[in-house]
Amino acid sequence: MREQFKGFGLTWPAGNIKDLQKLRNEFEHYHSEAPKDAIRQAIASCFPLVEGFFAILERSPKAELGDAWDVMLAEKKLSLGS
Repeated sequence: MREQFKGFGLTWPAGNIKDLQKLRNEFEHYHSEAPKDAIRQAIASCFPLVEGFFAILERSPKAELGDAWDVMLAEKKLSLGS
């Protein structure tokens, strides 16, 4: 995806997607030994990336994601202690 962004002249948003990708791969194969806190942290660390994607698209995450956005905000606060 990063190369595609670069090809379109877009800046890749901040955020760590690698941990989330690893967990996604584990879940696709129906097994992950990651503790719940590690999963929460992986999701929280991708939050800036999600915000960045919506900023690039000039769209509102709340308008596009509805209640899911509220859940993400709550998880961010819980995981980051904000």
